[in-house]
Amino acid sequence: MSTLNHEESIRAYVEDYECLIAGIEYFLQLHQQVARDRNIEVIRRHYDLNPEDKLCHIYRPGSREMVHCRRSGIDAIHRTALRLVNEATNRPDLSSKRISEIISERILQVAFDGVTDDEEFVKILKSYVVLSEAEHVKVSYHFPCVLLHVGPNVPNFEPPPPDEIVLGPVKFRRFPVFLNGINREVELGEKHLDDNALKLFVEHGEKRGWVASVQIPSCAPDVSRQRAEEIVETAINLLKIFIGLRHGKSMRLPHTAPSRNRETCVLSEVDSNIKWTWQGRRLEGALVAGDPMVGVPEALRKFAAHLLTKSLSGDRSEMTNRLLDALRWFGDASFEESSGVQIVKWIAALERLTTTERRDKGITHNFCMRVALLASSLKRGDVERVYKDARIAYQLRSDVMHGSRSQNDEHLVMNAGFVHDLTRTAILGSLAVHNLLDARMGDARLAGIARFYDQSALRFEPLFKRLQGEFRKQFPQSTLSR
Repeated sequence: MSTLNHEESIRAYVEDYECLIAGIEYFLQLHQQVARDRNIEVIRRHYDLNPEDKLCHIYRPGSREMVHCRRSGIDAIHRTALRLVNEATNRPDLSSKRISEIISERILQVAFDGVTDDEEFVKILKSYVVLSEAEHVKVSYHFPCVLLHVGPNVPNFEPPPPDEIVLGPVKFRRFPVFLNGINREVELGEKHLDDNALKLFVEHGEKRGWVASVQIPSCAPDVSRQRAEEIVETAINLLKIFIGLRHGKSMRLPHTAPSRNRETCVLSEVDSNIKWTWQGRRLEGALVAGDPMVGVPEALRKFAAHLLTKSLSGDRSEMTNRLLDALRWFGDASFEESSGVQIVKWIAALERLTTTERRDKGITHNFCMRVALLASSLKRGDVERVYKDARIAYQLRSDVMHGSRSQNDEHLVMNAGFVHDLTRTAILGSLAVHNLLDARMGDARLAGIARFYDQSALRFEPLFKRLQGEFRKQFPQSTLSR
């Protein structure tokens, strides 16, 4: 939300407009000089000296005729669009990019009409927001994705995985099941289909094996698409949390996941003989027996569904945003080959969940204490064990980040599974905390999160003080006292 008062906001809009007009007038003078001297070199010299101005233009109202301006003017348009979004009540659903385009197409009309009243000028700018809102739509998205695959035909892998998995607003279906459903709806006249579009989709769907579907409430088209991808990725990351990365490493939304190409094509030469080789995976996805959701407690399913439902809207609580970020860190770690990098990302996920303020001292103690509250059963022995585990995990992360160990160090390889399990358990605990703060207490702001941790820690205050003292003696120069 904008921190400017009404008068300051109006002045900022006017200054950005004047900056844009100054850039346009500058180029008008250059073009007049070109016409007078019949020599385009003056334009070329300007671009040589000011390459940032290349390709900078807006449009004459009512046409697509380009009007050149300076980069500073384009930046002013972007600032104006961001300010309009930040001052709107429905700002999460607005697209500053689209509003910038509308400004570029219409702002010269203000100059042509000779508008001089600042209040009227700002009212015209805000009408551009209304124009962008008229383009908002509710959209259902269907993304090909890599999820599960059938294991070998042996007793341990029976029954096969299900054809459909539902997590709140996100529905995963095997591609043949999805395709049959679409064709049936088309036959019944419930939906209309572009045959060419389906042909292209089928090619990708058959290759990936699954389709993830989600419907996004009305908002700007580019915001809608980004939100859909984020929610589907979050749902996949929740599945990774539920079944563990040992089985679900390659589960992903292919066009957004930072996944390495598993196909290798190479020419090799031995004794002057050149040979072509290819390697690749025939099957991708989690190798599981039966329904991976069967063992997930109903409460956790509901907590996950609540998180995804809250994510449909751009108006999210602080706790929702933090949990989404933590799940993204956890999911991204699955695509890393290096155990050291995986550990760094897992600890980043835990820090996103537990850090609520900047502290000059006790950073590591605060981290360990809050991870213990999330990842334990809140029994004294469990809390102490998890606190110590969190301290070891944080030290492994510090070894990589501060350069004392290579990211491929064997010690990190042997401990990666331990850090994975700690992170997974803490994120599962944070799903319950999110439900408590966001759904039941309605206080999932930053202050509410910090208050929850502080009040929960009071139960174990003597234990945490003892553990902090023990580690200060063991690691007197460590980050525990930073």
